[in-house]
Formats: sequence, structure tokens, C-alpha cells
Amino acid sequence: MEDTAAKFFGNVYLDKFKEPPVNSGPPKEVFLKVDNQGKIISTDKSGLLSAIYDEQFPCLLLPNNQLPAPIWSAKPGVLYTGVGCPASVGIGTDNPVAALDVRGAGYFQGLGINTVPSNQYQLHVNSSVGTTAGIYLNTNHPQGWPNVKYGFQNVVNNSNTIAYSVTDQTTNQDVFVVMGDGSVGVGTDNLNFSKLNVLAQNETGLTVTTNHTGDYGYGIRSMVAKNKTKAFAVYNAETQEESFVVLGNGNVGIGTTAVNGAKLSVEGIIRARRVNVDAVSIIWSDFVFSTNYNLMPLYEVENFITENKHLPDVPSATEVKENGINLAQMDAILLQKIEELTLYLIEANKRIEELEKK
Repeated sequence: MEDTAAKFFGNVYLDKFKEPPVNSGPPKEVFLKVDNQGKIISTDKSGLLSAIYDEQFPCLLLPNNQLPAPIWSAKPGVLYTGVGCPASVGIGTDNPVAALDVRGAGYFQGLGINTVPSNQYQLHVNSSVGTTAGIYLNTNHPQGWPNVKYGFQNVVNNSNTIAYSVTDQTTNQDVFVVMGDGSVGVGTDNLNFSKLNVLAQNETGLTVTTNHTGDYGYGIRSMVAKNKTKAFAVYNAETQEESFVVLGNGNVGIGTTAVNGAKLSVEGIIRARRVNVDAVSIIWSDFVFSTNYNLMPLYEVENFITENKHLPDVPSATEVKENGINLAQMDAILLQKIEELTLYLIEANKRIEELEKK
């Protein structure tokens, strides 16, 4: 370019780009040519772009704390705001409150937060050290809205598909999974045909703690409509059988699932330091000592034993085998026999004393 000064007054316009003369020598690092009248006569497009899209410009500070003028990067598709510029990009708003503020629907083929997105994860969040949570969801829908979903909504068509999982980074094993049918695995991804499978290693598998003071349900609450439905069961992995079951009506089986209408059925030995039996509905045997009690004569007792092979009012061996015994009722019967035997002894003792006098 010739060593001439150019001054601009009034309107400035650009003429069409013109190529330099053929015999002008090697190309120079020029991006504008202006004649002596101040008219731009040619421009070098590559030089102009290099000047506009240069990333090394510092942040342009504007007076009155205005946002700096954005600087476009020379890299295609990259918006560069300059070194240290606290500029923000707003889409759908002229008052962005974050580095990127989108007011409206957005479409992303991949999104990475604190990490570079990859083809493996459509959304990858890498929490910074000291952050409370990687993802925070806050819903504020009014009550009564139909079909409102809170938190995660994951639609899957295969019950064997993992809809949600937490993976141990050290072992690369899933330690918490939710399958497509809603089944949950804690410490394992093998659910063994159960809705909830908890696998613990050298620790308590499940701890339930409640601290309510009112009329609340404590621990596990299971609501079933049929009496024979198992509301709760413990599965013995060695015997491949259920060793503890609670039916829908509250009947319990320990060591057996054949509850047979009883509130508690135990297959095995019961060991206890003390057993209290509520005998409110049992008529206790002290009626034997009533003055109007009809004590069966001993010869009638003898005839009954000869014919039936058991004491009167006492269940036979066949009845006990078929129906078992009621402990409270059986204790009352045994006491009745002891009291009757006592009356027989008192009567016999009186006769002995009379004979001795005679």
C-alpha cells in the first residue's frame, strides 16, 4: 500500500473487492486498500477475517459495567468472548442470567456438565468437588394435577432393561438398579424374580428405623387383599424353601408355610424362659370345690376308663393327634382332675379314720 494517509468523513462505503494487479509483485499482508480520497478500493478477505476472528484479543471493557462486545472465534461454530470476559449468551431473552440462558425448548444430541460428552452417555454430569448433588430436580406442581410425574420418568419396553442404576467406580459393578418393571436391586443387579433384592457384604442388609409418636405404621407395611397371599416371606437359600411367612390376614408360619388357619404355626422347637397364656375365655377348675359339684363316683370313673381308655373330660389320643391341644384348656382339665383326686383322697381319709375308731 502506498504511504498515504486516509481520513474518513461522513458516510463510508465499500466498493466491490478488486484483485491486485498481476504485476504488483508478491502478495502483501494487507487487508484494506484506501485511495487518497479515502475510498476503500480493495480488501484482502483472509486478512480481514484474521483480524476480526483473532482469539488473542483481551476482553473489551466498556464503561458503566456494560457487557463487553462479543468476539467471534476463527474456529467455525465457536463463539469467543475474549480473555476474561464475563459475557453471557441469551437465546429467547435479552437478559441472560447465566453463561448460557435458553428460554424455550432446546435440542441437544449430547450434553456434558463438567466433562466432555461422549457417544456412550447422552447426558453426562461430573459433579465438582464440594457440590451438594450432581443433579437437583425441583417440581412445584399443585396438588390435584392428574398424571403428574415427579423426579425421573423413564419409559422402557423390556422388564430386563435397567431403567436407572448407580455404579461403583472402583469395581465397575451396579450397586443399585431399577429395572424396567420397577424391580429394585440394592447391592446387586440380580433380582432373582423378586421386586426387591438386597445383597449385603459384611454389613446389615436392611435397617428400618422410625421415630413417630402418633398412630403411624412402623417398619414394613404390606397391604394385601387375600388371606392366603404372602405379605412377607424369608427365603432360605440353602433349603430352597421359605422359612418364615406372614399371610395377608396376619397368620405367621415359622419353618413352615402350612399355617392351616392358625395365627402362629411353628415347625420345630420353641424355646422360651416364660410363656404367659391368656385364659380369659377358659373356665378355671376351682368349680370342683363348689358345694353343688357332682363328683363322679369312683366306680363310674372305673367303668369310663374301662370303656374309653382315658379319663372323663380328657381328650383321647386320637383327638390330640388330629387337633392338638389348647394349652390353657388342657391345664384347666388337668387341674380339674387333680382337684377331683384331692376330693377322693379326702373322702378316703375320712373313711380310714372312722375305721380306725371302730
